[in-house]
Amino acid sequence: MLPYSNVSLSKLTKDSHGGKGMKRWKKNLLVLALLSFAVIFANVTPKYHTVSAASKTTLNYKKKTLRKGQTLKLKVKGTKKKVKWSSSKKKVASVTSKGKVTAKKKGNAVITAKVGSKKYRCKIKVVLPEKPAVDNNKTPETPATPSTPETPATETPATPSTPETETPATETEAPKTVLVKEAQTKVLDLGYAQYLVVAFEEGYDVENCSVAVDGVDITGAMTKVTDDGSIVKWELTGLNPAKLVVTKKDDQKTQEVVLSDNENPDKPVVKAQEPMYFLTHAAIPTWDYHLTNYDEEGNARVTPKKTTFDLKETAKEDVKYYAPDAELSKNEDADNLYGVSGNVEILFNYTTQEEKDWFDTIADEGALALLSNDESLSTLNDQLAYTKDTTEHGGNVVGRITIPLGQSNFYSNGRYKVRIRSNGNRTLIASIHVVNAQTPSMKISETGAIKSGQNVHFQVENMVYGITVPVEMVTLKTPSGEVKTLEKITDWYLIGNTFVLYNDVNAEGGRNNIEQPGVYTLTVYSNGFKTMSKSFTVAGKTTKAAKTAKTYDVVTRATSGGNSGSSSDGESGNSVMPANLAFSEDLISNAKILTALDVKNASAKAVAERWDNQITACDAVYGEDGVVFYDYTSYYDAVQEAKLKGQYLSFEDYVADENAVTTENRPYAVKVVLEDGLLGETQYNGSYKGKEAPVLTLDADAEFVAEGRDLVLTGQDARTAEYFEKITGIYVNQSWKELTEDQYSVEDGKLVIKDSVLTLGTNTVEIKAEGFKNNTLSVEYKKVLEENLSLVSDKEQYNRGENVVLTVNGSEGDFLKNLNAVKVDGKNIYAKGVAGSDYYYEAAEDLKSITIYDNGNLFNQNKAYTLTLEAEYYEALETEITVQGEEKDVPASEPMISKDEDGQTYLVSFGTQTNFVGWKNKVTSITVNGTAYTEAGWFGMSENQFKWETDGYGNQVLKLKVDSEFDENADNTFTIKAEGYKDLALPLVVNVIKKLTPPQAVSCQKTIFSDYYIVSFGYGSEIEQWQNQITGIKVNGTEYSLVTSSFSVGDTTTYCLLKNDGQIYVGTNAVADGAKKAGAEAELLGCSDFSAAKVAEYDAIAFGCPAMGAEVLEESEFEPMFEACKGALDEKKIALFGSYGWGDGEWMRNWEEDCKAAGAELACDSVMSNEGPGDAEVKSCEDLGAALA
Repeated sequence: MLPYSNVSLSKLTKDSHGGKGMKRWKKNLLVLALLSFAVIFANVTPKYHTVSAASKTTLNYKKKTLRKGQTLKLKVKGTKKKVKWSSSKKKVASVTSKGKVTAKKKGNAVITAKVGSKKYRCKIKVVLPEKPAVDNNKTPETPATPSTPETPATETPATPSTPETETPATETEAPKTVLVKEAQTKVLDLGYAQYLVVAFEEGYDVENCSVAVDGVDITGAMTKVTDDGSIVKWELTGLNPAKLVVTKKDDQKTQEVVLSDNENPDKPVVKAQEPMYFLTHAAIPTWDYHLTNYDEEGNARVTPKKTTFDLKETAKEDVKYYAPDAELSKNEDADNLYGVSGNVEILFNYTTQEEKDWFDTIADEGALALLSNDESLSTLNDQLAYTKDTTEHGGNVVGRITIPLGQSNFYSNGRYKVRIRSNGNRTLIASIHVVNAQTPSMKISETGAIKSGQNVHFQVENMVYGITVPVEMVTLKTPSGEVKTLEKITDWYLIGNTFVLYNDVNAEGGRNNIEQPGVYTLTVYSNGFKTMSKSFTVAGKTTKAAKTAKTYDVVTRATSGGNSGSSSDGESGNSVMPANLAFSEDLISNAKILTALDVKNASAKAVAERWDNQITACDAVYGEDGVVFYDYTSYYDAVQEAKLKGQYLSFEDYVADENAVTTENRPYAVKVVLEDGLLGETQYNGSYKGKEAPVLTLDADAEFVAEGRDLVLTGQDARTAEYFEKITGIYVNQSWKELTEDQYSVEDGKLVIKDSVLTLGTNTVEIKAEGFKNNTLSVEYKKVLEENLSLVSDKEQYNRGENVVLTVNGSEGDFLKNLNAVKVDGKNIYAKGVAGSDYYYEAAEDLKSITIYDNGNLFNQNKAYTLTLEAEYYEALETEITVQGEEKDVPASEPMISKDEDGQTYLVSFGTQTNFVGWKNKVTSITVNGTAYTEAGWFGMSENQFKWETDGYGNQVLKLKVDSEFDENADNTFTIKAEGYKDLALPLVVNVIKKLTPPQAVSCQKTIFSDYYIVSFGYGSEIEQWQNQITGIKVNGTEYSLVTSSFSVGDTTTYCLLKNDGQIYVGTNAVADGAKKAGAEAELLGCSDFSAAKVAEYDAIAFGCPAMGAEVLEESEFEPMFEACKGALDEKKIALFGSYGWGDGEWMRNWEEDCKAAGAELACDSVMSNEGPGDAEVKSCEDLGAALA
């Protein structure tokens, strides 16, 4: 409240002239009253010349008509200060330094008396003298002095009976029409442009008045300066316009304003002003750069919503704060779970009563929350612990909030937001930066002297980061002292711990950042780390370094020294950082106009101060489309040169000139100045430039796009057709790949996007068009649901183990198309092909029914079962079936029995029966000779215990540890009972294994996805037993070694036994053959022998993997290896191949997309083989290898 109180007191003192002034004012009232009584009662009109002690400064005439040759004495009353006189048209009426006016020729002129900063004007109209009738017989007499008291002969009235008057006695002036404020209606030169500014009186604007300049109506070309249009502007088309005429539309009353004494002004050209923008380089507080500003809806602000100002806005003082970087240290003794220590400090101005009230009413607990540093502002910790106090900072008392590190979700370095609530006051969202206490450093990594045009490499130490590169900004200080912001990728990049400063002009888009010889200083600003700098010398003559700039503390404004720029200086140092800011020319011009007119407005002041105090250089000026940037200095110089020639040069005129100087300056990161002087969110990669895209809506005002229909977009904006013509790319759902020409089209003025690229639910559509800002739309693509659906079984009662067929009545296939769960009594049933399941389901080809295959392991009890189908977008469907029947047979009734080495444990092997798991899971008891055995734990076995295991060949083995008194020569029996199955009772005796006859191979095929042949022997227990006894394999006399995984068969001297399938893998590789035939060297490696570190060792890589399970890469060995390598595949030439058993090759399509997203270059089409490869697939693999060579 204090600032407003001070203003009011100041006005009161000025207007009343103190207590004495008040008394004088009352005396004047008394005099006037007495005069009134004198008139009424005495009927006398005395001629008083009363002068108040606090008389107002005025000019003795405001308007005067003179005949040519007449003179007039003007005098400023009520002041003793020096008066400076001037005439708008000296050829019409001149004025001396004493105020004597001489009428010279017919016309109008304005005589101005300037007293200090104040101006007083008198309008002079000069007319020709009347021609009297001439009597030739009479001698002409000397003209008598005019009898009218228009011009006092001296400063004192000629006679007491003729007082000074502002209006000639011989003229009766009509009341003056006042439509605009003359003092604020003028031409303003802003340097880069000139505007005629018109300030209307209350109640008037361009809606009820017209404005003409030198006879041309410019009303339609005027633009608002203020929201209400009380102040408007028009950009000149010629220098020094002479006269402004404002006409009231209803009664045609006019007001004239003389703008200059230009007798031959250029005729104004009425045209709409094209928007333009300034790209500037500024030094702003670090906190200001990283501060996110939000609108009333809580959305991050990016660009100004308007460029005009509200003169009725209520001044709202922002909460000013300063949060220095907080250091995070490792500390095992710290009092938290994370072993870190450190404090965040946020300092607040604590000077005005408003500032104190805001800080003091922050609660001692529960008022702070930690938020993520992004647009979502996700709450990370809503119970931050903190303390609050006041302290001295820079000689001033400031409020301080201290937040310990090491709290929940607050133990890592990086940027965060803190929400601070003050009772009864607004909430502040403050930006904070937590940096590692250990300072990162840079070391030059070159073999010789650094020369202009060569890339410079640095090794970065003490900067450990994850996937995202933490560097936010890089600046380079040149030997001349210029500090420029470098662009990521074009000028620099950080790869691991290697930082590269690019200077190679021969590279695509390359530029030399170190053209001058001398000392350069590279400064790197990073998220979560202290700022690091490194100075280096470019060979040649050294340029003297520029002086160190001063910086300012944000809270106290105390001056501090600049960053020293010494090698590896890790301190954050400066509280000011360089930034690229974009200004709307309309916004900054309106702000400057209000400032020049002395119109008080906080937002306009903030915008103007941002321009005046923080801009270090204006780099470019560009039009609304942002396609071409023009060098600002050249543009400004051209404007001034034109002015010297008496011409006005607009931006539109400048860019039309073929000699206009363009610039390629396109900063990577830019902030746009908002309408209240704050900064919008950082925009990257040129997203700040371009015209606003027209608003697009669904055709026919639809609320969503129905499934199966194309997305049709239309717009009411007149620019829509132009916008559609300039589309350069459309991206759907954040895909990096733009739509192809056959996926969208423009038809009848509408944009049509094919439904095939849409997914059900919310779709994001990003449209890029030349000269326009990127336009992102959110579109609902809704499912058209089938109705009146029901689930029925093919019969009501089933036998145990019988398959069940379920039909979705009323469906044409969409329900099962979106099927995501099949359940029996709440238990999930998997689709056919999913490994590890003894029962499964399969959908019919028409997607109207499914069959649940029992395999004797699912419906094995006599009871009612509830079957449920769940599909996305639909409510679940249910039905009930009843199962009756006899118990099922045990799947493996003749196990192989042997003894463990301890002589006390029997090993009962049931082989690899596919339906074994269902039976085993139903086991309720195991007994030996009537004694119940218990299941053993993880560690060891005791007597009278059992344990299920799987041996190295995939056989299901039951281990039984008998007691020490067990007689192996007696008739011993073990019994296994399982729910829904017949009992299994067998003698517990070691089987006699007969000598097996080696089986004959039934096929031998060359595989394409690794280095081996597949030799198949068929299926059966005898084949499996034979494989168990294999001790070695030779190929052409060469001894092969055994490996346990087919993916480890990486050369020609290994083999692998696949007992479940009756196969042996040995091999060679068609891909390698193709590469070798093409002249390349090919090396064959298994998954365990390859890693991300080896990617760089090869010019090209072929990855081979079969589809597993639900069409995915092999998960135990290959996928982990590939995921580790993926980050190193950027721009690497690769090829993919593999086989699949069912499905349609979806795994390969997903794999290809994954590789493209990683930046890999696919050398050719991938090769797929359904089951084993034929001759065509083998030939395709050889071609694939050749493509990599």
